Amino acid sequence: MKYWKEAQNLVHRVPSLSIGTTDKDGSPRVTPIGSLFLTEEGKGFYFEKLPQGLRENLDRDGRFFILAVRGGMLYWIKSLFAGKFSVFPALTMTGKAGPRRQCTPEERKCFESRFGKFKGTKGYDILWKDMQIVRELNFDKIEPSNLSSMTSGLMK
Repeated sequence: MKYWKEAQNLVHRVPSLSIGTTDKDGSPRVTPIGSLFLTEEGKGFYFEKLPQGLRENLDRDGRFFILAVRGGMLYWIKSLFAGKFSVFPALTMTGKAGPRRQCTPEERKCFESRFGKFKGTKGYDILWKDMQIVRELNFDKIEPSNLSSMTSGLMK
């Protein structure tokens, strides 16, 4: 899949990203998620606990749209001074969600490697202590954000 490695690199580095779905009445819904993991090419999963509206939308219509934007002021300042980006500043990813299911021990290890450092905090206990359910994601397209000549050297 074109831009898969770039997507893995970006998703691993951003603290959260936005996933868009469609509500029952056709309205758009955008939900932040921080537990997205990209695995083999075209596949991924995220831990699904809190976002009730997202869950309902994906159960009804599995289509999704993800926007991942590279953070970090230093990255942006360096890019602006150089007049070019060294890596894509943002990617959009689309696809279809699979079913919800119990996480595997390997998936739980992935989660702990990213969020385990926050164990013992109030926030960890509130947000992530009981994360057990994942939703599989199947990606069909990844597109980098084309920001004029600042990204032209990155486009394949």
